[in-house]
Amino acid sequence: MIAAARIVWLLTGGVWATHALVGFAEPEYWNPVTTLDFAAVWLYSAGFLTLALTATLLGRLVPTRSVRRAAIVMAIAALVTGVANGIEDGLGVRTAGTVYVIGALALLVGTLVLVVALARAGPARLAWMTGGLAIGLLLVSIGGGLVILGMLGALAVRPAWFLVADPEPPIPAAPARRSVE
Repeated sequence: MIAAARIVWLLTGGVWATHALVGFAEPEYWNPVTTLDFAAVWLYSAGFLTLALTATLLGRLVPTRSVRRAAIVMAIAALVTGVANGIEDGLGVRTAGTVYVIGALALLVGTLVLVVALARAGPARLAWMTGGLAIGLLLVSIGGGLVILGMLGALAVRPAWFLVADPEPPIPAAPARRSVE
């Protein structure tokens, strides 16, 4: 599973990074006309669709009920957001904008719930990485896709490092007792 997951994580990060780089050309999302405009819209939608795959894989890394459920919410919200954006901006159906906004808000909440679930399950590094994804999503209009690539690229390169639970802090030794004579 890890080999396939690495490909998905790198693909997701690559799509978001490409979207960030295309964004520096300031494409028109709401009324796409040029090839660059449409590329930006479809990259944005593809970013959410690949993020849905990434979320399902994150849910499998730490197999607790709360992590799986939060990952499913995140995945469904990312899927809805990506499809709604493609319909709204890519195909010009403006009424899909409401579904996009609801999906995007659910994605943000789902991602934050996944961060908390991961933190409670033990591997704090994975929780921090997922928090980095949330920050990248919040900053997507100003190059946040590069943050997403950094987070998922690190996970793809060293997944085992993210799964190590933080060691318990040492229990302080009891103070030495003096014998009173």
